[in-house]
Amino acid sequence: MNFMNKLAGNEYVGFSNARNFQSERESGDRNFAIGYYLKEKKCFPEGTDMTSILDFYFQLCSIEVTCESASVMAATLANGGFCPITGERVLSPEAVRNTLSLMHSCGMYDFSGQFAFHVSISFALSSMDMEQRDYDSRTALHVAAAEGHAEVVRFLLEACKVNPVPGDRWGNTPMDEAIHFGHHDVVTILRDYHNQYSPQDTSSDKETAEKNLDGML
Repeated sequence: MNFMNKLAGNEYVGFSNARNFQSERESGDRNFAIGYYLKEKKCFPEGTDMTSILDFYFQLCSIEVTCESASVMAATLANGGFCPITGERVLSPEAVRNTLSLMHSCGMYDFSGQFAFHVSISFALSSMDMEQRDYDSRTALHVAAAEGHAEVVRFLLEACKVNPVPGDRWGNTPMDEAIHFGHHDVVTILRDYHNQYSPQDTSSDKETAEKNLDGML
């Protein structure tokens, strides 16, 4: 709970014992079945109390937050593990990468694949502005550079022809993010594109970008 409080910037984090924990525990037949299967395959370390582990899992599932505290948690993940309210590093870059990967691949259960297909690459295919900014004026390139996703950085630059030097509300560019988090391969990619960039304004430029996009795909 202390960790969750840090993740939420000390916004509300509670625990629902009766409504969630007891309910999860009483209706968790599938989880118990999976647990026993894993135990039979010797996936747990020797001496592990599977029932206690499941209880802990059900407790984790019973942590409750408000829209405000959940938004801070999301912002902490989007900010590379730094809580935007307290400025404290709560998660390592590796933990952020692993968490976001899991959320993307299975965070919406059976709908995850459809979500990834329609929301992810389809943004570019539907001619959406790939230089859109969030409330901190950060672009997709900022996030990709901060998290060290070199392939995404290259895709945004080569296929989508985005501006390689947008500044966020603090004046930080994707290059600044890559340097700050030590992603040297991303720094090299961005440096190569800094001098090549020119805004795309004409329809012919758009057609060229679309051809580049098709080629990348």
